Amino acid sequence: MSDALIQTTLAGSVLTLRINRPDKKNALTQAMYSAMADAVEAAATNPAVRVLLFTGTDGVFTSGNDIKDFLNVPPVSTDTPVARFMALVQLYEVEKG
Repeated sequence: MSDALIQTTLAGSVLTLRINRPDKKNALTQAMYSAMADAVEAAATNPAVRVLLFTGTDGVFTSGNDIKDFLNVPPVSTDTPVARFMALVQLYEVEKG
């Protein structure tokens, strides 16, 4: 397992995206949303991936957004890492259904 904040593992047709920031209860930064969006985008074009599984570490899924990160760079438009991630998850659901 790597030290990356978003870890990905493909087992069969299941791509697991593990949020790995236990010191902050897996609070999400915009960089983490970007990493998850990249992984979802890659999964959408990979015919081997049929399922996305989002999970956390140390008994915590996520405590939500990292407030300090979001206050420093507030997501004020639809062209943000958060919006990109949400749109790609929705698109993945439609495409892979």
